[in-house]
Amino acid sequence: MSAPSFPTPLINDSQPEGQDVLVPGHNQGFVQSAPTGLTTPAPIGPPSQSQGSNQPDQEDMKDESWELSKIIESERQGWIVSAQAAAVVAALLCGVEASLLTLIKTDPSNSVAPPPRAAFRFLLGVSYTALVFNASSTIASLVMLDCLGEIPMLVAKAAPKAAANIEKKIKELQGVDSMDDYLGHFRVGLRWKWARRYCIGSLFVGSSCIFVQVVTYTWIREAISVAAFISVVCMIGFVPLVILFLPERKREQIGREDV
Repeated sequence: MSAPSFPTPLINDSQPEGQDVLVPGHNQGFVQSAPTGLTTPAPIGPPSQSQGSNQPDQEDMKDESWELSKIIESERQGWIVSAQAAAVVAALLCGVEASLLTLIKTDPSNSVAPPPRAAFRFLLGVSYTALVFNASSTIASLVMLDCLGEIPMLVAKAAPKAAANIEKKIKELQGVDSMDDYLGHFRVGLRWKWARRYCIGSLFVGSSCIFVQVVTYTWIREAISVAAFISVVCMIGFVPLVILFLPERKREQIGREDV
């Protein structure tokens, strides 16, 4: 006898992998079959604008007309350092003047010769003058720092078109030769000029008075040889102070000659 034959089941190979298979269920719903092949990996990288947040682009928010140019910012930072240094130096000179004033008023019994009354009064007058000018120089340097700190706010308050025109002049080096000219566009130039010149002048007078005090004191209280030697030393030490406080044109000429 031959073995009984059974019907071969039909297999549908046309169904692609990973496609939804419709299977009737209790509620006539559908069940999605899991893909049998390799799944496509998710893209790696920063999210696109369609996927990302709704934050505006920072480049669009950036307005160059409200920013200081590199030339002005560099000049501003340099003056800030100079004003801070002037305030510190003037405060130190006030302490030196107080010490010299205390020394001058001590008992002159150990001096070589009794000091003349006129010279003693002159020395006291120079001491008080130096003390006042050094203190006022400290205050003027604080006014300078206040003016320099207002520059970003002044640019922000100015109209964008006006600020852009000023920055354009600076970049082209036309009409703006110094910080005085720049602050003049914002109506702060007068206060800046007064503070800067007063600070430099007061510091020069206060520093000069120290040399005068030392020379006068040595001629009053010390021997002639000591006084002559100290006078020469003070003259040599006074040279850097003169060069530092020369007018800008003179300093430019000296710099060109050195080059």
